[in-house]
Amino acid sequence: MNNIKNIDMEAFNDKLENPKGPLVETDKKDFAENISERLNSESFREYMVQFPIKKRNDVIGLALEYNILHPDGFDFDEFMETLLREVKEVNNFEGRGAKEEITSQIFIDSVAKKMNISKPFSEDGEKAIFDYLVDKMYTNGYVYHAFNGCFESSIRANGLDHTVVPWDIYELEEITEIGKRHGIPMLLGWHDLNSKGKVFFDEHPYNLYRYSVTSPEWFAQFTAEGFHIDANGNRKSAFYRRDYEAAKSNVVDACRKMKSSKAEDVESGRAYPNITAEEEEKILTFFDKYWKTFCGPNSNPKVAIIKKFALEELRDDYTFARQKEKQLQFHNRYNKDKPFNHSFQKLVSTFLYNINFGNDLKTDKVISPDLLHIIDLPEYRHVHPEENIDTAA
Repeated sequence: MNNIKNIDMEAFNDKLENPKGPLVETDKKDFAENISERLNSESFREYMVQFPIKKRNDVIGLALEYNILHPDGFDFDEFMETLLREVKEVNNFEGRGAKEEITSQIFIDSVAKKMNISKPFSEDGEKAIFDYLVDKMYTNGYVYHAFNGCFESSIRANGLDHTVVPWDIYELEEITEIGKRHGIPMLLGWHDLNSKGKVFFDEHPYNLYRYSVTSPEWFAQFTAEGFHIDANGNRKSAFYRRDYEAAKSNVVDACRKMKSSKAEDVESGRAYPNITAEEEEKILTFFDKYWKTFCGPNSNPKVAIIKKFALEELRDDYTFARQKEKQLQFHNRYNKDKPFNHSFQKLVSTFLYNINFGNDLKTDKVISPDLLHIIDLPEYRHVHPEENIDTAA
């Protein structure tokens, strides 16, 4: 049975100009707004463009993680300066564990400075730093759900609910079937697997920027990322850049590929049949309809952060507490029975990054709006100014 609740598209699009939701507590609002301001500040943009292009997604995730560690923004500019210097000196984060090694040491140094610990590598100093990290990154830590800003008003009203979507699932299935009949079975990517029945989270924020600028994933596949799109110039980033003309050209080219078969090849079974004029019109109408939804003025990248303990309550098979408890017991540097025979930096790196690293977390339950903070991420044009061009909508 299909349990997807399709949103009234006209009403949904009317809200894109002025997203509104339930009132939020002042401290909650300030927490998210303060981080949003830092990640969208002119100084952050100036740092960002100095990093290698392929590392900027990581940098945005690390900057957010630093702000989780220090919600007051303690020495944020110094963090960015240190990170930039270290990235340049340590082969641009290349190599297994390089990123984790760099960031864990920066985190240790920042906590020691903030807590005015004069001997950070004494037993008392290490324990104080470790306790701070446990509190901020685990006990009161977060998981991350990146999304297109056009969903914000719905998320504030309904929470994260996989049954509430601003598209017609039957319409998506119809377009997918057209693609299958005419040689592009993945015209909408993996929408039938990745867009049904669950909400996804990341325990670490390194991939969240990519997820946010490709949201929803099936539309990014349709207009830019899919295998049916040629990798010429910057055509693959048309959706990220909200470049209507480039994205439409990609879709038109896909239609052209689906009507280029020779009659004799079709008759002999060597080629797929060509799409009809009616099918092509359906595809182009579908594109225009959802471009308006996903690429309007409020479609900038966002991330919802959710307390880890809240997700644990919602997902019975995910055991944050038990895993972290074992991690702490095993890696107690001063436990005489089970000593951790590595540096304090290695202990911190292992604690922060080794549990469930790279694994998607998911739930089929609704995450209430009251459990969410929503943070604005930098616009794609500010993260990748090299790609800026004039666009038409």
